Amino acid sequence: MLLKTFLINVYLKDNVLNTTHNLTESSYSVNLPIGEYLDRFSIVFMPQATLSNNDNDIENVKIYYDGNEHIIISNANRVELKSIKVFNVLGQEILALNKGLNNKTNISIPFSESDGVYIVQIETINSKHTQKILNY
Repeated sequence: MLLKTFLINVYLKDNVLNTTHNLTESSYSVNLPIGEYLDRFSIVFMPQATLSNNDNDIENVKIYYDGNEHIIISNANRVELKSIKVFNVLGQEILALNKGLNNKTNISIPFSESDGVYIVQIETINSKHTQKILNY
């Protein structure tokens, strides 16, 4: 029987400093004050450059219907938006915006469609995020 050996790199990620250290290549030592550090470090299998993902900012964009015929896009981190689209439950696009979306923390979109469930899709250069809203 022939066994193959695979070398897997193991990294220690410092969640506070947002850095990784390759434990496969060398050991790691750190001097910290006495205390508990339950969430400070993680064992990961990819270096920081691979782990970093700026698309997580799009997850922080909040989408909701305000009850007064407006869809509100709360973009506190000012993620650069490429487009906003609204679809009905049949998948038909009923609204599309692609201008004047950036440098605003709140975007208010007039919305006077009939009561029901709608899907709002926001798109950045690298990713898309969809969310259901209820128009009531």
